[in-house]
Amino acid sequence: MPQAEIHGKEPIIDIAANGVGAIPKRLLKNVERFGDRVALHEKRFGLWRNISWKHYGQNIRAIFFGMSGLGARRGERICLISENRPEWLYLDLAIRSMGAIRKLIHKWFDEVNSRLACVEQIKKFAILDKRLDQEDGELTPTMKVKRKHINKIYTDVIEKMYRR
Repeated sequence: MPQAEIHGKEPIIDIAANGVGAIPKRLLKNVERFGDRVALHEKRFGLWRNISWKHYGQNIRAIFFGMSGLGARRGERICLISENRPEWLYLDLAIRSMGAIRKLIHKWFDEVNSRLACVEQIKKFAILDKRLDQEDGELTPTMKVKRKHINKIYTDVIEKMYRR
């Protein structure tokens, strides 16, 4: 795992000595070089806002330390699920900075969807905190999903997914 030190309030990630890829190295150089200059533009609530290189780097560092504190380590596989937004970039670069391996679930969906008709394609999904099983009445003996039962017990999850 990359060495991390705290100098004052600003955490420094020393990734150069840990064989981490070129993208995190380049990003940290850009954070130092460009500081308050604009790195990203984001549209929220119909208004565009600027995100500086400094803010970008601070978010990546905060996520890096948060994930490290939760036990994420170099070489570990981390699944990344996100819409296209700045937070996805922060998380992606924090994962790369620690030398973890990110798995982008949307690539799997793209592959599956390429083989399906438009009406059959996966458009939205939610990850449950447990596997569906027969004992809870969610699957038939042949492992097919009992849709009526799923709709009943996961109504709140399904409604939340479509409110986004």
